[in-house]
Amino acid sequence: MASQKLHLFIDTNAFLSFFAYTKDDVEELKKLASLIKIGQVKLYLTEQVRDEFYRNREKKLFESISLFQKSALSTGIPRFMAEYPQVADYTRAVKKALKAKDEAIQRAKREAEAERLAADALFRQIVKVARIRKVREEDYAAATRRTRRGNPPGKEGGLGDRLNWEMLLRLVPEENDLHLVSKDGDYVSALNPAAPDRFLLAEWRKKKQAELVLHAELRPFLTQHFPKIKFAVDVEKRVAIDDLKHSRNFASTHAAISELRPFLDTLTPDEIDELIDAAEMNSQI
Repeated sequence: MASQKLHLFIDTNAFLSFFAYTKDDVEELKKLASLIKIGQVKLYLTEQVRDEFYRNREKKLFESISLFQKSALSTGIPRFMAEYPQVADYTRAVKKALKAKDEAIQRAKREAEAERLAADALFRQIVKVARIRKVREEDYAAATRRTRRGNPPGKEGGLGDRLNWEMLLRLVPEENDLHLVSKDGDYVSALNPAAPDRFLLAEWRKKKQAELVLHAELRPFLTQHFPKIKFAVDVEKRVAIDDLKHSRNFASTHAAISELRPFLDTLTPDEIDELIDAAEMNSQI
């Protein structure tokens, strides 16, 4: 687990990507919610991001469903192959696949309309555990000045990204690195797509005496800082293991064992070895 709390901002496009074609999946949101809950990650979720999410949600879903709907399965067969028994198998498989595809699309539309998609539920959970950061008049004023001066982030005349940035400058304590998950070009260096915009980086360093770290997706951030966390259930299990390893007295050992008991059936061989090593090294276990 990370040794200290990590400060994180996820822009709207990154949240909306869970309704699109992306390397991230909803398990990443589950892990994030758990990490926020136990205090390992502090997510800055602004009113602006929440409103943008719901304002653009249906459009993103429509685009993703339409793209999947247009993806083709070839039903045409070259005449010279028509008598092959494998072609008959292929034709049946295509018909079955097309039927399954149509059923999946209809289900997705129903669940999207009812906001019952897994990503919907997890976004609501993240809103609950992270808490929405309210926009203040001072944030609007600062973002407006930023827009008029033409300073990033955001496109010419746009206020949304600049409002989020001004809120981050107000909310994140000094001397804390900020991890920013975004595919939005407005946050990204024009010379290096893996690095943040140089103007924003310089501003963060000057005002916060800390670094600004860019991640294109949520998965690389979680993989880098929480490499032992593969699934959401691993978050609480990891905490229980670490608490047991570092217990200093009988009471804390007993409490850690109680925390670990629900996860006994999910322990991996490496985790079992880790616990055996801890028992040998820590006389309190």
